[in-house]
Amino acid sequence: MVMNYQIIKAASFTTTPWSGGTTTELFIYPMLSKYATRNFNFRLSTATVNVQESTFTSLPGITRTLMVLEGEMTLLHKSHHTAKLGKFDSDNFKGDWNTTSIGKCLDFNLMTMENTQGTVESLHVNKGKQVTFSFSDNIQHLLIYVHSGQIKIENKSIETVDLVVFETHSKSIEIISLENCDLIISKIFQ
Repeated sequence: MVMNYQIIKAASFTTTPWSGGTTTELFIYPMLSKYATRNFNFRLSTATVNVQESTFTSLPGITRTLMVLEGEMTLLHKSHHTAKLGKFDSDNFKGDWNTTSIGKCLDFNLMTMENTQGTVESLHVNKGKQVTFSFSDNIQHLLIYVHSGQIKIENKSIETVDLVVFETHSKSIEIISLENCDLIISKIFQ
């Protein structure tokens, strides 16, 4: 079965400032959606947090998964829970919760709307190893963000901070690690 995927190179990402640092949109679906109008099913981004304490923008109707890529962060969700996050730790929360972050870091964000659900996990792959990802019927997209290292899919090389987006037309995919890699795997369900 032919794999249906696209490689999005880091040079094509859009980075914008926010009050505590910068945010970089990696992928938004549907493709013509806009974060500002909240008309997306899901969105992936990274953010630098350069201030010690910040309050998150309220995002009603959105579910968030935040994973720390570098540094540490504590998320204080008023009237809900507190999550202390180190490298590759994640927290799920509702976008309309009153959330304050403490700590400087680089983080990875998955935002989903309405009936869309998603997961985020990290995967370390040693140089020369092969990994197979299998699709279940309810996975709409599988996205691989190369946080560090380099992988190969078919004959194509994917480098640090590139993103690969797979749609569910494949039953499984194989990647080969060309270097020691840290990958962030996002699965989107509908």
